Amino acid sequence: MNTEQNKQTAIDFFDQMSNGNVEGFVNLYHEGGAVWTSGNTLISGTQKKAEIVEFAGQIFEAFPDGIKFKIISMTAEDDRVAVEAESEGMHVSGVMYQNFYHFYLSSRTGKSFSSKNIWTLRKLQIFYAEGKDQFFRRRNVRYIMKTLIVGGTGLVGAETARLMASKGHEVTLMSRNPTSNPALLEFPHIAHDYIHDDISLETLNAFDWLVLSAGADIRMLPEGESDETFFMHANGVRVPYFFEQAAQSNISKAVYIGTFYPVVASQNIETSAYVRSRYEADKALRAFSSPDFEIVCLDAPYIIGQFPGIEAQHLEGLTMYAAGKLEGVPLIAPAGGVNHISSLSVAEAVLGGFTHGEAGKAYLIGDENLSWKEYLELFCEAVGNPQNLDVTTDAHPMLPDI
Repeated sequence: MNTEQNKQTAIDFFDQMSNGNVEGFVNLYHEGGAVWTSGNTLISGTQKKAEIVEFAGQIFEAFPDGIKFKIISMTAEDDRVAVEAESEGMHVSGVMYQNFYHFYLSSRTGKSFSSKNIWTLRKLQIFYAEGKDQFFRRRNVRYIMKTLIVGGTGLVGAETARLMASKGHEVTLMSRNPTSNPALLEFPHIAHDYIHDDISLETLNAFDWLVLSAGADIRMLPEGESDETFFMHANGVRVPYFFEQAAQSNISKAVYIGTFYPVVASQNIETSAYVRSRYEADKALRAFSSPDFEIVCLDAPYIIGQFPGIEAQHLEGLTMYAAGKLEGVPLIAPAGGVNHISSLSVAEAVLGGFTHGEAGKAYLIGDENLSWKEYLELFCEAVGNPQNLDVTTDAHPMLPDI
């Protein structure tokens, strides 16, 4: 058999794999053939033909939309073909998988490459896609990422936990106190107050990914404490500290949910302790981003949503207000407006940050721009009290201007 025929059979081999035809490419192995994979991953070592059938089936089950292989270069000499190839496919977990390979294929002397059972495959080396291949980072082959969500019992954290669990990831929640919410009892929980307590590397080393959805806001300001002291400590000091510790752990990627205020209202960095603290936190924690610990920041606007068992007190207050049940509080709308985003959209952005986010970058996220008049009138309509609200430039009783 000549080298051109050998190369064509190599092309056929990769075509069969791209088509997900297990029988097709397995039949290209000689009965005594085997595949050998270098390294110390879960697929390393030698597998005989019978083992290849079972293993290949499991691989394709993990890629319901298929995994495509592309030949980059190919060299043939005598009965040998060397192939550089790359692959790409959406894993069932929602992570885009990409990898690079060097295959060495040898034919059995005297066998026709057009017939079946004629190939011995040797995968000599795997080259990983730096910064993109999250399956093989630090833990050899891992399709399910162990994810810690700080603030996991809040609206956004819970929504993120539900979404990531639906993609097959193993989720653990962290918050100050354990939750009794039935909708969250399926998730392991770690009681930890990141504002006051140090986090151990032993705790963080159990995870692959980190989500921090617990930045302190005006609802958490202790009575009698200055906003400057509280926010600069909680956000400006303790959040970066948590990421500094995570950077020394086994965690490979983190998504931080910040706020859009420093971006869309940068003038408030100087005048608002809260906005300044979130700005300083974002700047400080991104300094810890590296190829071994990638950090992506999401700058979220006004978040609305509902999750079973979680009270959204500000939304409940607006509902009472829109129904006209707050005695002595007039139904009016403040001037201006803002972008709104649902808690589900934030959760989807978190997952997107892990799968597609660029390390060290911040992304401004949002769903829809609404004037405050439009926003409040939607509440009024939803509670059966439709209104055509007057607009005022005075301070609003329900929507404080940060």
